[in-house]
Amino acid sequence: MSAGLFTLVGFIDRQDVMWEIGAECDANPLLSRHHYLGPIKSGGSELIVVGSRSGTVVAVQVWRRPTARNLPADGSWLELSRWCLTPDAGDNAGSRQHRYATAIIRDRLP
Repeated sequence: MSAGLFTLVGFIDRQDVMWEIGAECDANPLLSRHHYLGPIKSGGSELIVVGSRSGTVVAVQVWRRPTARNLPADGSWLELSRWCLTPDAGDNAGSRQHRYATAIIRDRLP
């Protein structure tokens, strides 16, 4: 299965978690409850990957352009600014989510 094929509709893994591209409104409720930095502010996110099970968001990754002065901010680099996993995402959820996110980055943000 190519990355381009499953990025259009998302990807349901063996643990019944649907990984897909999300928006701030999908990510912020989970980040508000479970991430020490809290929700993300409007704009600036290059990619938000959301994992949901039975319609409930259980994991979030937020990718942005780097904020460090020594790294290029021209879009050629991304940094993972939020990563939040809950126990409901299941075993090895971080690896499963990262696999999907890197496939999307390679496909859509080369």
